[in-house]
Amino acid sequence: MMKNLFLKAGLMAVLFTGFQSVSQGDAGAPVARQMTVNNVSLPYIEQGQGAPVVFVHGAFSDLRAWEPQREAVARRFRFIAYTQRYFGTDPWPDKGEQYSQVTHAADLAAFIRQLNVGPVYLVGRSYGGTVAVRMALQHPELVRAVFVQEPSIAATAESTPIP
Repeated sequence: MMKNLFLKAGLMAVLFTGFQSVSQGDAGAPVARQMTVNNVSLPYIEQGQGAPVVFVHGAFSDLRAWEPQREAVARRFRFIAYTQRYFGTDPWPDKGEQYSQVTHAADLAAFIRQLNVGPVYLVGRSYGGTVAVRMALQHPELVRAVFVQEPSIAATAESTPIP
């Protein structure tokens, strides 16, 4: 239990250091990849070794939103950031009929399962924080801990049944 507590405290320290954009070298170039989940292809990058940390961007952005934190996190953890369906620069897979928190949370759960790394630390901001909380409530077995900034907790709580 103490080891887990120190690991969580270390992750928080790295995240806050990253938000300050402190850079002291690269932990190896990120690996750009594509993963197909729920019949859509999601771009993602990963870098580093250790406990997996999955980053979920907010609205009007994509995986690049986490670039200021990437190097700092990758020095101690396995940094993984992906672009949610309907975001980023790739064409939409349809006309947006499936755009919803439900779809994004299902995609996130499938993404984490397909990574095959066990439970992850989940970091989300704004809309991504809402998606992260929703997914964590629905699939707690996929998550070690959730760190969110400015999520719409009310929107998540209203529409997510608690098991």
